[in-house]
Amino acid sequence: MSISALHSAVEGLATDRGAMVLSDQFLNSAVLNSLRKAAFRLKGFYVETLHPKVTARFDGISISERDLKVELVSAGADKYNLHITPAFELNLTLFVTGDPTKIFSTVTFKVPELDVEVIPRFTLIELSPIPPTITAEFPATPVATRDDAIKDSKIVIEDLLRVEGSFAYGTGTRLVLSALGKMPPIDLCEIFPTISFSGKLELKNSGSSLVVIPEQFDLKAFSGCPQEGVIQGFKVFPQNPTRTGDSLTYVMQYGIPQAKPVQKPNQNVPVVALYMPRPLLQARFGAVAPAVTYRDRDNGFIGYDLQLTAAIKGIEVSIDEQQGALNLLLSFSAYGSLVADIDLPTVGRVKLAEARFEMPENNGVGDIRAVLRLGIDSGARVLLLTEFGGANLGKAKVDIELFSKYLGMAGGAAAVYGLIIDGVLGKIISHNLPGLIYETIENSLNSKFFVLADFKGISKYLPSLPNSPMFSGNANSALMGANYEG
Repeated sequence: MSISALHSAVEGLATDRGAMVLSDQFLNSAVLNSLRKAAFRLKGFYVETLHPKVTARFDGISISERDLKVELVSAGADKYNLHITPAFELNLTLFVTGDPTKIFSTVTFKVPELDVEVIPRFTLIELSPIPPTITAEFPATPVATRDDAIKDSKIVIEDLLRVEGSFAYGTGTRLVLSALGKMPPIDLCEIFPTISFSGKLELKNSGSSLVVIPEQFDLKAFSGCPQEGVIQGFKVFPQNPTRTGDSLTYVMQYGIPQAKPVQKPNQNVPVVALYMPRPLLQARFGAVAPAVTYRDRDNGFIGYDLQLTAAIKGIEVSIDEQQGALNLLLSFSAYGSLVADIDLPTVGRVKLAEARFEMPENNGVGDIRAVLRLGIDSGARVLLLTEFGGANLGKAKVDIELFSKYLGMAGGAAAVYGLIIDGVLGKIISHNLPGLIYETIENSLNSKFFVLADFKGISKYLPSLPNSPMFSGNANSALMGANYEG
């Protein structure tokens, strides 16, 4: 199954709800890891017997890891078991107490198949083995040292047979069940650290993966270190203004960073993944940062009061299936005013003129483009990283209105125009406006950084860490995760 086929299956199950996806590959690794741990616990484990002259020791579990198959099977309405085949064996050795070299016999416990109940509980997926049918070889398999062990221990043969029988039909079976019954749970918060979920966990089978659908599911707001250098290389160069009557128009030129080569994510089934419908993506990545404001004040004889604000008005999130990414379209505007005044004796500060700034002109909206693309960092985290895609912020316009009553005391209209255009606005627009634009864009894009999954915490389940991001999307939803290259 490809990731696109998996995406279609999960979308049909979860529809407009977010979901976590655990592949058969992951579940297989989780079960195998538990069996390895059980084998480690049992190997060399000594067990008391019914006779002081006989000691029992578990020698481990024999598992054909290559042939091990874990299948997700239905166990009723929205209930599932993991069906594990083929058979595996557990081996027990009976020897003379105090001398492990003098072996009476071995007992082999065969587990033809094992079913593990999958139980959703709060933020965990618990794995609870269902007691399997265990067969034991009996009579116990004698070994070459059996006669010497019987002779040296002076044990009565009937007593030895009784001990061997107790392990074959009772004590040994209970020990095997106890060892298999200690499977560690799967911690969903450990795998998906930036997901907030609560309520009932609904389980579904996509055909190749376990789909976990929480009752409440949200993507956590940004709370870590911002992604640095998102708009590195982007420059804004305001040109000299064109004056028409009492209006000034500034044309903007831009330096755009070179686009990075795009490598579309591979189409294998991810080890783990998140399914996110578009409204969920819009709520998380469409949130806007607060506006940024620049203020300046001059209280000289002829002074001014300036305020300039840049803001992202909205962010539209769309899913780009071809590029394997999320597209962000940010709506930008900047606005402000400059009031020039004069300090008159006995009167106080009196307004001479007012300049009103807007960008883009005529109440327009500028476009800023960015992409959220999957990546994997050195810490084994699957990330959504922001790439700046460019901007078209339009022209800036300044409308100036003069108040003639006191212009003569300030040197006339030409002097006031000179103060506004050359003395204040020219410098502000050339030097401060670009910085205001950069800060506004950075504030909005830095917070889009998102940790999709963390494999460091689940490395205990996996043979190696996934190194290839994976993406499938359509207009309504996206499935994102990671697997192995190729």
